[in-house]
Amino acid sequence: MCDVMAMESVMLVRAAKPEDAAAFCEVIRSSIVKLCERDYLGGNIKLDEWLKNKTADNCCAWIEDKASNSFVAEIENEVVGVSHIDHSGHLHLCYVSPNVVGRGVGKMLLNAAERSVAGLGLSEITLESTVTSKTFYERHGYKFVGKTERCLSYVKAV
Repeated sequence: MCDVMAMESVMLVRAAKPEDAAAFCEVIRSSIVKLCERDYLGGNIKLDEWLKNKTADNCCAWIEDKASNSFVAEIENEVVGVSHIDHSGHLHLCYVSPNVVGRGVGKMLLNAAERSVAGLGLSEITLESTVTSKTFYERHGYKFVGKTERCLSYVKAV
């Protein structure tokens, strides 16, 4: 009898490069469209408005920004997640492709972003979240501190 074992795909999290901009952008856009429906359907966020600045050119500028750190997660050389944090400790992005939800990709990207600013003397990391991502951030130690018209505000002591 022969045992066949399914091999898990290896995930790599690395610093984003300018040549990742198109894939970086596609992850953000597909995540918003396919995973965040409850945030824009009947809500205060309009999808077109939310996607407006999610372009490859803007993503390239975010990646190249020297006052921030951007990361990509890859599985089998395909970008499946992205994160972006500035040096003041504000997490701007943490998105995963719909096909990898629940596989630890978001956690790995969040950890990479947090570690990247650990040596900057920050006391906290801040972010704005959608309702869709609320549970994810709370599970990773972020505390709810307020609400705006469009999002939830969170903070995590470091």
